[in-house]
Amino acid sequence: GNVYAAKLLKIKDPELLEGMRESYQIMKILKHQYILEVKNLFLQQRISGCQIVMKYYPYPDLRDYIDKNLQQHKVIEERNAADIVHKILMAVSYMHEKKVCHRDLKPQNILYDSFERKIKIIDF
Repeated sequence: GNVYAAKLLKIKDPELLEGMRESYQIMKILKHQYILEVKNLFLQQRISGCQIVMKYYPYPDLRDYIDKNLQQHKVIEERNAADIVHKILMAVSYMHEKKVCHRDLKPQNILYDSFERKIKIIDF
């Protein structure tokens, strides 16, 4: 009954594939309501790559939400912006407690459901 997404990464360098395995192990320990949940990693040496399987969320990213508001000349309410930033900071604080640094945190790497006001940080 669960829906998952798979992301295929073509990586030729064996060291980068090993780095992907290490990143997956780190992501696997992160269990937080605002961080994307990963399920599995499949290394595929015959195609020089890997597939990472994660829980699927049908939210657009935060960049799309910001751009949509700008195009419609709408202002994101301060309360809403504060809620988004608060959730991001809660997730970042949790990651830091686990000794994990995202290194590419930007609106494109945050899924945002504007109706339920949920976020998920992605792409570690």
